[in-house]
Amino acid sequence: MSVNSKHILILSNQIIAELLGGFLLDPLPTEDPEPSSTPVFLEEPQDASVVGKKPATLSCKARHALQVYFECNGRLAEHRQHSMQQYVNPMSGVRQVEVSVDVTRGDVEKILAGDIFSCYCFAWSSTGRIKSRKAIVSLSCEYL
Repeated sequence: MSVNSKHILILSNQIIAELLGGFLLDPLPTEDPEPSSTPVFLEEPQDASVVGKKPATLSCKARHALQVYFECNGRLAEHRQHSMQQYVNPMSGVRQVEVSVDVTRGDVEKILAGDIFSCYCFAWSSTGRIKSRKAIVSLSCEYL
């Protein structure tokens, strides 16, 4: 490419920018705007109710996590796991993991009288582990 053709290319980009109102798209980020790789919750589990035979579903989403999982009443909830999705945000390049679990009427009824059924979500990476808020699962009347 000759010097003149380089100038024409630069000039044509400037003309296009002016035609578009002076705006060019920002280049894609080359690094995470938050350099810390400690997990961060994007969504924490919320309190829920089991209605009739329909289980309560708790969800949790975190970025910078290698693993996201639930513990319910002090036990790993892997057998209840409903779904797990992992993806990389194409704009930021940041890994996100989303997990949901189903809690059934039987799960809640197994708890001793007076105790509550609760779950926490944990997100883990090589730089640390974080714990979500407590989500309480209750039973609703079957005849609603």
